[in-house]
Amino acid sequence: MESSSNFESRGIIYPVSYSLVGASYRTVGVEDRERIASIGGDIEDFLPRLKSECGLQEAAVISTCNRFEIVSAGGSERSPDRERTRIAGFMESSLGGSLSNQLYFYENGAAVRHIFRVTSSLDSMVLGEAQVFGQVKESYSRAVKLGCVGKYLHHLFQFAFSLAKKIRSNTALAERGVSISYVAVRLAEQIFGELSDCSAMIIGSGATAELTGLHLKGRGCKNIVVANRTIDRAFELAERLEGSAISLSDISRHLPAVDVVISSVSRVDRPLVEASEIKQMRRARALFLVDLGVPRNLSPLLGQIENVYLYNIDDLSTIVDENKSVREEAAKESEILVDHGLFQFEKWLTKVSAEPAILDFRARMNAVIEGELSDALKNFPHANREEFIGELARRLSQRLSHDVTALLSGLPEGKLDQAAIIRLLLEQYLKII
Repeated sequence: MESSSNFESRGIIYPVSYSLVGASYRTVGVEDRERIASIGGDIEDFLPRLKSECGLQEAAVISTCNRFEIVSAGGSERSPDRERTRIAGFMESSLGGSLSNQLYFYENGAAVRHIFRVTSSLDSMVLGEAQVFGQVKESYSRAVKLGCVGKYLHHLFQFAFSLAKKIRSNTALAERGVSISYVAVRLAEQIFGELSDCSAMIIGSGATAELTGLHLKGRGCKNIVVANRTIDRAFELAERLEGSAISLSDISRHLPAVDVVISSVSRVDRPLVEASEIKQMRRARALFLVDLGVPRNLSPLLGQIENVYLYNIDDLSTIVDENKSVREEAAKESEILVDHGLFQFEKWLTKVSAEPAILDFRARMNAVIEGELSDALKNFPHANREEFIGELARRLSQRLSHDVTALLSGLPEGKLDQAAIIRLLLEQYLKII
């Protein structure tokens, strides 16, 4: 299992423990991602069980066609190694098989930075693709509805969303950017040339399907059929595309009339198009299929049929578009904004972690002042105002400076940043007074 804890080199002490366990297109192929994603198929059941059985205080699952990641947060007393083992074990138990060496693990600063990069589309298969922001936001919303998100994950995701918007507004990452849908449609053009004479079928009605339809229409495709599990959603999208709508059960009947099929249904328990269906049609012209689903929507055996061109989501990563250099340059600037965002996030963590001690410190300071004031009143009952104030100030100065000086002289050798010194002074001074 790959792990990372780059935050340690920064000398940052996290008062709250963040961790992330996952797999993505960078580490495993589509078949293994499909296998891993299947364990979170029923997220309403999976996430609460994960949180309970692994003893997580807060948890969320980011599940897209390109990644499956579990992010959690809780008290600093948590053991990262034990938690990593528990989560990996829970995933393997849910899957019924081993995930050895297929998972990566990020802790604290590295985990926070990874979430920032994912949400900002810096870790996407297609750099700068727009859909990932919505996918992460949907994952967060599901976890909130299930009662699995608390103060620390809430702030992490809200900060990530704000940072992603800032990156898209202040860099060229979104300029001339592409999406998986765009790459799929451009690939269809490489097969057929002009799409104006082609008929297309879009399976699904989510954001990816909608973008696919808009790209098809924009490239000249005039005959578009939308197939969806919910017919009302299919009609809604078809109306925007000036096409027609069908249910999933009608796919086979319409396949003989289409040239391009692009499918992006998120939850399927069996292929929506089987190889046997296409073989029975005895098509004379080419059929271009793009499967953007994980789990896959189309049978892998379709690629073995003559004159049928099947591509899955991993195949699209090999398509090089002409604007890649623009986005890569923008990504360098975006990484700087991510680093700055991490610095700001850690400042918030430091502030939050110090709040209880500061409140206690203030209360105890008030107690010290009241005690010294009471003693001064007893010892100098007839002093004038100036003498009394001067004596009280002297007594408070001696009391506080003596304690703080003793603490500073007892600090461990070596360099400590300002935040660490303040935190140590607060903790130690509260013990003394």
